Amino acid sequence: MTSLFTASAARLASAAAFAMLLPGCPLLGGDGSGLRTPEPPTASLRVVNLVERPKNQELAAHFCSDLVGGNVLTDSACVAAFGRSPLRTDLVFSFELVFDLGNSNDFPIPLVEILLALDVFENEDAAQLGAVCVSFCDPEAEDCAQAGADACLAPDKEVSSLEDFVPTVNDLIRIGIEAATGTLDDNLKFRYIPAISDDGTPGAVEARVRFDLGLTAMLGILETVAVGSTSDLLAGRAPTFDIPYNVRGSVFFDVPVLGRHALSYGPIDGTWSLD
Repeated sequence: MTSLFTASAARLASAAAFAMLLPGCPLLGGDGSGLRTPEPPTASLRVVNLVERPKNQELAAHFCSDLVGGNVLTDSACVAAFGRSPLRTDLVFSFELVFDLGNSNDFPIPLVEILLALDVFENEDAAQLGAVCVSFCDPEAEDCAQAGADACLAPDKEVSSLEDFVPTVNDLIRIGIEAATGTLDDNLKFRYIPAISDDGTPGAVEARVRFDLGLTAMLGILETVAVGSTSDLLAGRAPTFDIPYNVRGSVFFDVPVLGRHALSYGPIDGTWSLD
């Protein structure tokens, strides 16, 4: 389930954890009888879901009107075969990353950033790559900087950085600042991985992060596919607009004593079907 605690709570909990620390030393045991080194969190990307998408029929109507329309005869044929072309605002593409995050420490661990790289139609003429860095902010913070100078920078050489994901299409993937600050329902409300429970069960949270595919970028990519299917459009057959994708990136945490910690995820390959 998704935690509804804010970053402020996470920071307070982390501050309490830090108060138990000696510089350069591991954490004191809960009963004061021993020392215990903090353990890094765990993170795995379970699935990538396309949660909003137009149907093949809607895209066929759009591209039929755009590519083979232009006169009364072809426009009428497009409408008869696929219906009227939808509004651009109705052609929405949104996808969701579902992470399983774990924590075996007796203090919560804040999730601070996610770095995401997405390829669509990899190794094809229509291929595009986009990358985005998301900073997780306290909803009440006025100084939250999305993708600031220090955001999504790897603490070691094992994690990719934004510079590795080039060339990029700026509007291929994006997430609104209002989403990152938690003002959109059910998106980025979690701010930390909870601590281990009293019965010894590791803390765990299912983190769902939603991104949008830029409409201009996606329609441009899919138009490349549609251009090769104009004969189908003229014959009243809707082309298949299935989208092969590849997702990879890193998640970043602030861990007491250990400091900034990054974990890579992916790559995950799949195909989004627009049936």
